[in-house]
Amino acid sequence: MNRIWRMGVGTTAVLWLGAATPALAAEDSPGLLSWTPGEYIWTLAIFLGLLFLLVRFVWPVILKGLQDREQKIRADLADAEKARDEAQQTLGQYRQQLAEARREAQKLIDDSRLEAERAAARIKEGAQADISQMRQRAQAEITNAKEQAIAEIYEQTAVLATHVAGQILHREINADDQRDLVERSLSKFAEASQV
Repeated sequence: MNRIWRMGVGTTAVLWLGAATPALAAEDSPGLLSWTPGEYIWTLAIFLGLLFLLVRFVWPVILKGLQDREQKIRADLADAEKARDEAQQTLGQYRQQLAEARREAQKLIDDSRLEAERAAARIKEGAQADISQMRQRAQAEITNAKEQAIAEIYEQTAVLATHVAGQILHREINADDQRDLVERSLSKFAEASQV
């Protein structure tokens, strides 16, 4: 407000001094800054009246508008700063969540890989166990088949030998003799195969 009064007083002084200077134009025409005391008083009164009206009614509205604008700009700057801070915080949270999601994804991949390796090991162990059981069964079947084949061979050999012995002796061997001969031959064969 003091600034406005100083401007008004300065303007009045300039007008007063300007009016007191000699006219720049010819003497018969009044100059631009020529004055009379009545004009000066009326000019000063009008100026002071306008200055009063400006100071009293116009300047407060203009100042209030400028202050409101300044407050709005400050509020907008504060809101922008707050929004920037929130955006930074949200960005930090997003990065943290992204890092956590990557860790979880890597953990899932690692867990899946370990589970796949365990499953492969179980399948391999199961297959080896099945192969071992099949091998043992096959060996048992081979052993049984071999024993049966040998038993049949001995039985046929015994029958043939009995028949040959009977022809050599010219007599017929009865069934009990034949059975006894077969059993002795089988026991001798079993002893020989175990050695």
